[in-house]
Amino acid sequence: MDRGITGNFEVIVVTKSDEKVIHSKRKGMGRAESSRERQLIVDQIREALEAV
Repeated sequence: MDRGITGNFEVIVVTKSDEKVIHSKRKGMGRAESSRERQLIVDQIREALEAV
């Protein structure tokens, strides 16, 4: 729990051999509010899953 912080948004793809942070609001990657930002996240998830 992060006291005093609301709305942490993180996307992480975890495989047997790797863990890839796709997006992290906590690490300054933005809030993913625009459709362009969200599409970039989706594209990165697809790319990470296709590599498995």
